[in-house]
Amino acid sequence: MGLDLATLRRGCVREGGLADLEHHASIDSTNRRAAELGRAGTRAPVLVLADEQTAGRGRQGRTWESPRSENFYGSFLLRPDVAPARIPPLTLVAALAVRDAIEEMAVPGASIKWPNDLLLDGRKTAGILTEMESAASGVAFVVIGIGVNLNLQAEEIPAELADKATSLAIASGRPVDRAAFVEALSNHLLRRLPAFVTDGFEPFRGEYETHHALAGREVEVAGSGGERGRVVGVDADGALVLETSAGRRAVHAGEVSLAAAY
Repeated sequence: MGLDLATLRRGCVREGGLADLEHHASIDSTNRRAAELGRAGTRAPVLVLADEQTAGRGRQGRTWESPRSENFYGSFLLRPDVAPARIPPLTLVAALAVRDAIEEMAVPGASIKWPNDLLLDGRKTAGILTEMESAASGVAFVVIGIGVNLNLQAEEIPAELADKATSLAIASGRPVDRAAFVEALSNHLLRRLPAFVTDGFEPFRGEYETHHALAGREVEVAGSGGERGRVVGVDADGALVLETSAGRRAVHAGEVSLAAAY
């Protein structure tokens, strides 16, 4: 399913607020390329878009499978004027933008699994990888890499992931217009950026909690000393707030999974 780049540029660059859109038929990693542009001093915001990634990455060093010309593989180069310590919840803001773009494709019911996954019918359909590079004065640039399963078909999902992964096409029973999704995602992300720069995550916290897949669930967090508790929300810094046997705890990083019953 090809992309009409002229239409995309008109919608995303001329009208949607991007400084530029760079498209690749195939690339190793859009995050790598966006970081390269950032180090070269390229004016932001820029979207690096690809039909195929040959070395796409997710969190924890995982590989992101990237069938050609079916899904969304893109990285946004941003230069938010904030302190480095304020960057982590930008991933959560990006998740809200992905969710809105999914809704705009008339695919309802997407939820967010803290901090960076989007789910449909309880199965992963999108992931986000945010990377920051610092300078002496603060944040040099931020790259937000996003992968979304748009038109992936059920037979293309590896057997070991059949009950864990899905796509917008599988969930809705119809193909998704890739160009329309690109434009929607760019617009939803960039319209949130000014409020994030001014006020951080707090303006988005209620919206995030409304769509949080793990709200009220008992979870375990790997990488945080095996923290276990019931999810009661997220705080103003984007940390996951758990009610544990020792009281309320804020978890800033880690891999979250539903807790096994004792």
